[in-house]
Amino acid sequence: MKNVAVLRGHVYSRDGKAIGAAYVRCGDKLTLTNFDGEFRFDDLEPGAYTISVSIKGFKRKEIPINLRDHLTLTIYLDIERGSSKIYGYIYDAETGMIIDSGTVMLILPFTNYYTQIGKDGYYEFNELSSGTYEIIASPLNYLDEKASITLLDGEVKRLDFFCKRKTEEAPWG
Repeated sequence: MKNVAVLRGHVYSRDGKAIGAAYVRCGDKLTLTNFDGEFRFDDLEPGAYTISVSIKGFKRKEIPINLRDHLTLTIYLDIERGSSKIYGYIYDAETGMIIDSGTVMLILPFTNYYTQIGKDGYYEFNELSSGTYEIIASPLNYLDEKASITLLDGEVKRLDFFCKRKTEEAPWG
C-alpha cells in the first residue's frame, strides 16, 4: 500500500482576515483557497516541498516543509506595497467640465481600495505593485465608468474618466 500524506491549512491577512481565492501551490499541484481561506492537498507523497501562496495585493510567500503524513499550516500574508502610482481626473463626458464628487475604486481580489474625488476632480492610488488593475469611477449623479490599466514596477500612469450624467426617466414611461 502506497504511503500518502495530507496537507491542509488556512491563509489569512496579517490582521486575521481569511483570504479566499489565493493560489496555493505544493509541488506540481495547485489549488485555490475557499472563502474561509482554507486549502487542502490529498494524496501527496511524503517528502520535502515548498508551499507557495500568492494573490494580487499581497506579497508572495514561500514556505519549505517536510511532509511525513498529515500537516496543518496557518499562513499569514503581508500587503504588498510597490512604487507604482495611478492618478487622473474625472470629467463630464458632454461638457468636459471637472466632476468634483464621488468615489474611485481600485478592485482587488481580497479587498478594494477607495479614494474620494477631489474638488479639482483629481484622484490617485499610491504604493501599488506591478500588475493589471481594474478601476471604477463612480461620480455622484453620473454613470459608473470602468477601465483596466497595467503598471510596471515604479511606473506612474494617468487615467482620466469621462462619465455620462444619469438621466431620469419619467415615471409614466
